[in-house]
Amino acid sequence: MSVPFAIALVSTLLGAVDRPQVLVVVGAEGTPEYGATFQKWSALWEAAAKKGGAGFVCIGRDATTTPSDHDRFRTFLAEAPRVGSAPLWVVLIGHGTDDGREARFNLRGPDVTAKELRSGSNR
Repeated sequence: MSVPFAIALVSTLLGAVDRPQVLVVVGAEGTPEYGATFQKWSALWEAAAKKGGAGFVCIGRDATTTPSDHDRFRTFLAEAPRVGSAPLWVVLIGHGTDDGREARFNLRGPDVTAKELRSGSNR
């Protein structure tokens, strides 16, 4: 391996480590009007991430429902690299519910609870 290539490779890897990541989770729409608004907002987040040089992942905007949005969200949080000092932005677009005991973010399929989110952030 040539020295310039090695320097470029290391520089690229280090840049990727410190590259901010944006995860947008689009929840269950409830009504078509909300769905259109959620799609618009997620597209704005995607454009902002690209403009800022951040990585972008969106869950809930596509037609994929297997695995569930809940499982995709939990998997992303569990497997997202935690190297470097770059932030991970988690943006929730949608509705939530609270029954006085547990707050939930409404997803297509099973919802994600505040407790789940809290336990996922302790890594």
